[in-house]
Amino acid sequence: MKESIKNDCLHSHETDIMLKLLVQGECIQTSLMEICSNNNILKKNLAKLVDSGYVVRRVEEEPRLSYRYDLTEKGRDVAMGIQFVDMIAFGELDMEGSTIMESICEYLGHQKVSERKHSSDLKGKK
Repeated sequence: MKESIKNDCLHSHETDIMLKLLVQGECIQTSLMEICSNNNILKKNLAKLVDSGYVVRRVEEEPRLSYRYDLTEKGRDVAMGIQFVDMIAFGELDMEGSTIMESICEYLGHQKVSERKHSSDLKGKK
């Protein structure tokens, strides 16, 4: 169990990569070098993100070999969560009158917590 948690822990470069992909969309590997200038560390971070299912890698052979990276749906959800936490930490998000969970759901475009709870209660009664 502890090993699983350790493997799922994202580090600074990895979250920065995910945020860049969230904002810019698909990127070639060389454009991610501004986040991590050591190519070996960048490759290791990208491999971890791909293995964890947050990022997908696409090989492009023409006109010359390059690797393109983009977020998976799972990665996009996690990156949006990271961005949300950053916005709270830097005071860029007004949460007045809302619980944190309601603000998260609203930010991510999901139903309000009370609506989800009500709909799940209805399903349980059927």
